[in-house]
Amino acid sequence: SIKFTNFQLITFLILLLYFVASIVLAKNFFHIIINFKFFFGFFIFVLFLSLIKLNEYFFKIFKFFLILSCFFTLFDAFIINFFKNFSLHQEIHSATFFGFYKRPPGIAGNSSISSLYILMSFFILKKLYLVRFSILEYILILLSVILLFSSTGFITLFIILFL
Repeated sequence: SIKFTNFQLITFLILLLYFVASIVLAKNFFHIIINFKFFFGFFIFVLFLSLIKLNEYFFKIFKFFLILSCFFTLFDAFIINFFKNFSLHQEIHSATFFGFYKRPPGIAGNSSISSLYILMSFFILKKLYLVRFSILEYILILLSVILLFSSTGFITLFIILFL
């Protein structure tokens, strides 16, 4: 059974009120979804983290999602750079490097946030919970950060390498 704290219930009610008001007042339904994602996306994580217990199974799932995010980044980079008229995202990303490479926004919709997600997830799993990674997984994580081509990601990678 799911049990919420009073704060979580109040937050959920505010979220529900916002969602109903947005549906009534919005001219475009997609704007509701985009606003919901950016302003209230954290609620999904609060719900998820309050429901799941931290154990070895959780860390395997967390590692699986990290590796899946890295594969998505590779796939995203491939699609954006080789199929010019097709994109996995609503926004048009025009950051082009070296005259030919367009960086992908990644799983989070922004290359800086995606690289931070990948690196911080890796750091939490590796250093705090002592999860082991294979050489191929290290290469995949490093390649994902390089393909995201984010200066924030490069600085974070540099810091993590020395921690």
